[in-house]
Amino acid sequence: MKPKLILCLALVLSGIGYAVHADEPLTARQQELCALLAKTSPDSVHTNTPTVSRRDGDFSPYLTQPENERLVKLLRDPEVATVVTREQVLAAIKQRQLDDSLPGFQYNALMDLVNRRWPHDATVISFYREALATRGEATIMDLFSPLPGIWDDSLLEPVIQMIEKNASTATLVYKADAPKQVSWIVIENALSVLDRHYSLWATNTTIPPRLSKAVLTIFPSLTNAFVTPQLKGQMWCNAVWMLGESHDPAMVSVLLPFLGEKDLADDPGGLGAGITTMRICDSAARAINSLLNLKLEFPRSDIFLFGGHEVLTNGTNVRLLKSHSAAGVNVWSGTDPVWKEWDKKIAELKQSLDALPKQ
Repeated sequence: MKPKLILCLALVLSGIGYAVHADEPLTARQQELCALLAKTSPDSVHTNTPTVSRRDGDFSPYLTQPENERLVKLLRDPEVATVVTREQVLAAIKQRQLDDSLPGFQYNALMDLVNRRWPHDATVISFYREALATRGEATIMDLFSPLPGIWDDSLLEPVIQMIEKNASTATLVYKADAPKQVSWIVIENALSVLDRHYSLWATNTTIPPRLSKAVLTIFPSLTNAFVTPQLKGQMWCNAVWMLGESHDPAMVSVLLPFLGEKDLADDPGGLGAGITTMRICDSAARAINSLLNLKLEFPRSDIFLFGGHEVLTNGTNVRLLKSHSAAGVNVWSGTDPVWKEWDKKIAELKQSLDALPKQ
């Protein structure tokens, strides 16, 4: 038998020959992955423009739709993704931040890789400290989603400073063509990140006032208890919840006047069961619960407002959009059965508030 034939037979019998053949397509896919990642980070961010119009859910606007889908598939393959370096990942992340583009759901494939391979890497954390200081509004989403999000305890103060820095320039309506403007949603996401790590700063009495001040800077009308119910819409509900996430007990006095208002907040968002049918008092009670870290479980409803042009009006002339049950049947009668349960919980909350000065 010829020597070459003997060698090949020995490789096959030993399994090495199989490994050699298996490595060939894997190496090709790894090369493809690196090439696609490099394409998401053009050399000059000031002269390069996206190759195609960005679609919701895309990983990068510099890739075509097939390229976006292929890149995500390769990133999701653990064996292929082993070739990706930390530097390649950070370059792609920085490019998105510099472009000030919102990450699509496909972008999670990259962030999942970061969370899996470099969850506490000093270089990655240093990168995010710098990013929060210079590109905070485009950076905070990486700390928020996908779970568990990028985090290190050293990021606490940079996140707070980012909130304070941007609160004075935040706008109530985000304008995609004005990247210098900061949406209030950026601040909302940052507060949610801090709330997720509340145990880290629960005993620090200096932080809650800083956060509540930022919220009131964006939403000064919260201090006006005479704002008519018709103006207390979804934005008002979001603002109240953001104030609750500040965990500043001094803000109880701001929200206390709203506990007596049983009109619906005019929230047409269709956000889900138990959210859009909450009354003004319910929204305030939930936020006060957060401010004081009280363990009160509030009831949820299977009725919610649903977007549309048809409007119904209850006895207090609060404008409502068409209401449906979870099954899609119009069931609105001007009241929600769970409100009686809410009233009980609010009464308990008031008792807790009355007891606070005695403690």
